[in-house]
Amino acid sequence: MARREPDKWAAHPVLAGLVRVLVVLVPLLVSVLASLLVIAVLPHPVSRTWQVVWWAAVLGSALG
Repeated sequence: MARREPDKWAAHPVLAGLVRVLVVLVPLLVSVLASLLVIAVLPHPVSRTWQVVWWAAVLGSALG
């Protein structure tokens, strides 16, 4: 009597590759868009202190 293999997941290498690419690209794109939005909304700094605050806000929006 032949043994029947249990049901297994079928491999989908193209879809798996697409998911891997999207997992990297979507957060990266959202981060860049958030930074561009903050840059557009905040006024440009005039002093060194406000430059540090401005950059912290831009980087915080990208990383946060």
